Amino acid sequence: MGFARETIAKVESGERTPSDDVYAAWLQACRCSAELRANLDDQLELARNYEVTIPRFAEPWLSAEAMADFIRVWALDVMPGLLQTYDYAFAMFVTVGLDADTAAKKAAARVKRQSILEGAGATRGTFLIFEPILNRRVGTPEVMTEEMARLMKMMDRTNVVIQVVGDTEDYFCGFEAGFEIATGREIPDTLNMITFEDQTTSESALAESASGMFERIRGYARPVDESRAIIQEALKRWQSRQQ
Repeated sequence: MGFARETIAKVESGERTPSDDVYAAWLQACRCSAELRANLDDQLELARNYEVTIPRFAEPWLSAEAMADFIRVWALDVMPGLLQTYDYAFAMFVTVGLDADTAAKKAAARVKRQSILEGAGATRGTFLIFEPILNRRVGTPEVMTEEMARLMKMMDRTNVVIQVVGDTEDYFCGFEAGFEIATGREIPDTLNMITFEDQTTSESALAESASGMFERIRGYARPVDESRAIIQEALKRWQSRQQ
């Protein structure tokens, strides 16, 4: 076919989708009919859309998240994905340089993940949110108002706990990075360390260490009622800034 063996191997293993040149040569080599090619064209488009919305490094965590009975999240820099509105997620993706179409696909995929917190047998979640996130503008004041209202609504759910960790000048153990822990009967405890590209591991020692750190961070968190009042104040501030 005129392509390196490594290139073909990566396509065959699903590590990457084929480029247009590789795809065309492959169809010709296999003497695909027009009917089969039309079907494969559709599948290639779906695969490329998935590749855009779900980066490979995120797949291990998303798989664990979908099967989790309980999720704990320490949100240091940005609102947890499971609590974001569509417009908040869209504004985030546009801000980091994605085009509107890609940002829309990623935002829709993020909102779709939130279904695990809904309905019978919903996943339980505890979210610790660093207070500066509530005051850091993403998108417009209207987007932030909607996001704060979303948090207030989520706090009414019996399976969701949201606590605010107050802003402080003092260092504490959560300043290294945000992280998420998924726990479930059908999965090993899984840790997602939120970095430039999220790192996911089910190594028991690391997950256990993160669980201990989560509880230490929670020691700095405000009680639920106080956290609700803090979010309510943030909601009012963003409402006052709307045009």
